[in-house]
Amino acid sequence: GALELDDGGTGGAGEVIVCVRDPAAFADRASCEGVVLPDRLQIVEDDPGLAGPVAGLVAGLAAVPYGVVVAVAADLPFVDSSLLAGLLDALDASPSADAVVPIVDGRDQPLCAAYRASAVETARGLGSRSPVGERDDARGPALADLLAALAVRRLSSVGSLGPEELAVMCRGIDSPDDLRWAESRVRDARRD
Repeated sequence: GALELDDGGTGGAGEVIVCVRDPAAFADRASCEGVVLPDRLQIVEDDPGLAGPVAGLVAGLAAVPYGVVVAVAADLPFVDSSLLAGLLDALDASPSADAVVPIVDGRDQPLCAAYRASAVETARGLGSRSPVGERDDARGPALADLLAALAVRRLSSVGSLGPEELAVMCRGIDSPDDLRWAESRVRDARRD
């Protein structure tokens, strides 16, 4: 997964990318594949008190020196800067919210959302109690448990992006069918 924040040069924040992985395994794989990692890449390990996506989100939130973070799963190829800016603007306009989360087809998209860094303490607290909600795996709380513990503003549109555009940007590539869909979108875009 990755977390990224970029102020577009406005001076209000800096840019950092945090990949949440086992640092040694991540570096070994990149080296074997001939990938040169950017100098600004900071690699952190999942929070040891948690498991699943919540562990990665907690580690990323704790590593970023900013008050607000946009979390974007690594398998969302169509996310663009208009969505990121829209999420940041929505969170800024919602001072009582811990997070703003897009909704696509009635489902929260917590891995394409903006969070206040202060949500890290709530997320860590999930590891100290038995979660009552849906679980991502047998070892840790689900992102649904985290959202249930936070003050969340849910968005069916973000900035100028409507529900159809959000559905495209929040669609993960999790299966061969998803990959064919994404490749088709790229081919169609190249023709235009």
